[in-house]
Amino acid sequence: MPHIPFSNATGLTVDQMAAQLNGYKPGRIVPIYLTSDGGANLTIIYELVRKLEEHVTIVGTETGALALQAAAAAAADADAAR
Repeated sequence: MPHIPFSNATGLTVDQMAAQLNGYKPGRIVPIYLTSDGGANLTIIYELVRKLEEHVTIVGTETGALALQAAAAAAADADAAR
């Protein structure tokens, strides 16, 4: 199971969350987990999205699932080619 950013963290600032997400290489697919009991609210989420760099895209679960499937297929193709 992949590491899910913020899944066990509380009290992170928007800048800390943005720095972590912005630090991932372009093309990386990472689920994020933000909840109100972990301190998040819509204002924080909107602030976070505004601080994300151009290479970071937030998508819904359907698009995210498709992206993960595509990444897995590409990895399998790369392994088969070796």
